[in-house]
Amino acid sequence: MPHKVFFAKTSITDFVRDIYESTCGEDFIGLYAIFRPILFVRNSDLCRNILIKDFQSFHDRGVYVNEKKDPLSGHLFSLSGEKWKQLRAKLTPAFTSGRLKAMFQTLIDCGVNLEEFINVQADQGTEIEMRDLMARYTTTVIASVGFGIEEDSIVQPNAPFRMNGRKVFAPTLKNGLRNMLFLMAPKVAKMISLKTVDNDYEDFIFSMVKQSIDYREKSGIQRKDFIQLLLQLRNTGKVDYGDDWNFVSSKEDLSFRITDGCIAIALHFYIQHIYSYWDRKKIKSIKPVFPFGNLKDGFLLKKPFAELFMDLYKQTDEPLLGLYATTKPALMVRDPELLRLILIRDFQYFHDRGVYVNEDSDPLSGHLFSLNGGKWKNLRAKLTPTFTSGRLKAMFQTFLDCGNSLEAHLMKNTNKEVDMRDLMARYTTNIIASVAFGLDSDAIAEPKDTFRIMGKKVRE
Repeated sequence: MPHKVFFAKTSITDFVRDIYESTCGEDFIGLYAIFRPILFVRNSDLCRNILIKDFQSFHDRGVYVNEKKDPLSGHLFSLSGEKWKQLRAKLTPAFTSGRLKAMFQTLIDCGVNLEEFINVQADQGTEIEMRDLMARYTTTVIASVGFGIEEDSIVQPNAPFRMNGRKVFAPTLKNGLRNMLFLMAPKVAKMISLKTVDNDYEDFIFSMVKQSIDYREKSGIQRKDFIQLLLQLRNTGKVDYGDDWNFVSSKEDLSFRITDGCIAIALHFYIQHIYSYWDRKKIKSIKPVFPFGNLKDGFLLKKPFAELFMDLYKQTDEPLLGLYATTKPALMVRDPELLRLILIRDFQYFHDRGVYVNEDSDPLSGHLFSLNGGKWKNLRAKLTPTFTSGRLKAMFQTFLDCGNSLEAHLMKNTNKEVDMRDLMARYTTNIIASVAFGLDSDAIAEPKDTFRIMGKKVRE
């Protein structure tokens, strides 16, 4: 890839054309995008197979995409795998001949504006920059058909949509390097959290789309453009293949006519169904209370969950007891032989606990207790050597030091009343701070120690 492309002195399109024209007679050519090999296919039959017959094997383009940090990058051209397939299936009805034909009047209206502008300029004998004019015409079409915005960039060259569009495609060093990384080194672009557009352009697009959607939903106005179809997709889960442009689904219309009594009946049967799970499995269960299940006292802070589970454990002699955590069925295993099988011999089938984990937004939730599947296995394999008897034995002196601090504190307060629950919590805090974090934190002598205070906040 020549430096002219990197520095936006020539377009990728012109570069590809030059490569094509300089390799006549070859079916395909091997290229390198920095260190990345790329196959340039020239043979028309091979291209036809790739784009039609065998397209299911070639739809991934390998370009940059980062939906979380750069939402505008998550489009059909950049998505891959299952996400691409699902989005393509949802959007395909928006591009039928009937849909495009219905939008054609909008194209004609934009063309009329272009014709009137050219006539005025011709009558005045004004010189016209056709490249810029056609770009403004294209911008007007995109704004109208794509976003449902009546903005005439033909007459108003400095219209917001036009000005923001020019920023994106401006032949600057920044845009050149950005586009080069997106196409040729997507992993590098993702590693440095590079975005396809500047933040101000992203904010402009989001704001514009939101305003257009809010206006249509409040006013009930319908317009034959892509925004209308995307509203239909959002509200109904699909784009209708017919000629229906309405974005309110028939299911939603029906929901407005359902009475409160019907909703109450439906909710009753739903609760009965979810709380009959263990009955259907022929496993003894304890009657739950909606919406807490069997954990009402725990959620209302009347009992610690450990004490609550102890009470549930004592209510039966059965080897298995069916419970409900809110509306989720949970199985309490009481039989020691079954527990041994679950925790040792068959543990590979039971390591997932089904609890909350969100490593991206909540990194501290990504620990061994909450992780599941491959991530759990990888982390467990890495951490297992830290829990060998030798490692734990080496840490034992730290436990003894914490114990000595506890002993000294008790001896000092021999004739005083001591809250043992609080004292043992402070002792435990000392051990965690010292053994796990390497901190010399003495919460026994200093109850308002920072580590202790933060720990109390978590457990309040």
